[in-house]
Amino acid sequence: MTARKAYEILKTSNPSALKKAEDILTKFSDYSTQKHESDYPFVECVTWPDDIKRIGGGWQSSWHFDDQAIFGDNTPIDQLDVKVELKNISTVMPQLYNWLDGKPDTSSLAYTTVMKHSKSEDEGKAQALRLLIHFYGDVH
Repeated sequence: MTARKAYEILKTSNPSALKKAEDILTKFSDYSTQKHESDYPFVECVTWPDDIKRIGGGWQSSWHFDDQAIFGDNTPIDQLDVKVELKNISTVMPQLYNWLDGKPDTSSLAYTTVMKHSKSEDEGKAQALRLLIHFYGDVH
């Protein structure tokens, strides 16, 4: 629903941005994209990050959320045995956005990980855009 709403907004208010996004998406195709993306790639690509988890795409599984421990007794964090996963949605979303905005941090977690699973910068951006669209839905 989030991707569809974004599609409708872009289609009306910024069709050139929508066209650019759809052009980026065409730079990568795999089993899941061939199966799910045809008429509305911007919307249909949203399932790709979940689809690939089961077929070798587990590298981005922890990126879909940010677990936060909640303790009701106000115990200071330094007194708790809490493990924090830094590879999460809060970390990678800004990195993916900056990359797609033309300001990639080539040493960032998102960039280095996506590029390990891409054959080119264009293919990496196509995967990054799919991830970002999906994660906006996860956050919503």
